Amino acid sequence: MLISLLVLILIIHIFFTRHVYEEGTRYYEGRVQNGKIVPRVYDISMKHLPDLSECGILRHISNFIAFGLPFLFSWEVSKEFVSYFIVIMILRHFVNSLTILPKIKKKRDDLGGIYHYLVGHGFDLNFSGHFSSGLLLSYILYNHKIITSIPLLILFNILNGLIIVLLRSHYTIDIITAFFVVTVIFQNRVRISFSPVF
Repeated sequence: MLISLLVLILIIHIFFTRHVYEEGTRYYEGRVQNGKIVPRVYDISMKHLPDLSECGILRHISNFIAFGLPFLFSWEVSKEFVSYFIVIMILRHFVNSLTILPKIKKKRDDLGGIYHYLVGHGFDLNFSGHFSSGLLLSYILYNHKIITSIPLLILFNILNGLIIVLLRSHYTIDIITAFFVVTVIFQNRVRISFSPVF
């Protein structure tokens, strides 16, 4: 059951990632080819913060927070994380396929390898999966009384969001939207329920 579910989620993830990439490329490159103005999002934070999009170590830290850190804790924490994160990612894919924002200026959007299928590309914005992961982990760690310092968890999430914006991986509004989405999902306990085997 678990393996089947994870394979299904991976297939859905790859399908939606590819779909959004193709739709965004077709729309925005078509505008350029037809000599039309390409719309941009004016992100005030990005205007005033340095661009660290070429900082490899920061990108590795961001990816580790999103995809590694949740699995360094107990089996119960990891299991709870996955049960919520599946719902968040399905919602994220649905939202991303409804409105495709213009890519961030320096963000690479080619799908040249498996990396971009797993962690994203230039058009999969709207709300950040990376920030969602870190925030969800914070809620779970606090709920399990593993980390009880609210100021520490707030600082962790502010730094995580800041890193994502500094890397130009997401617009600032993507971070704020992720905060509200994850908070509502966690508070209402909207998650996948696994059989006792998981």
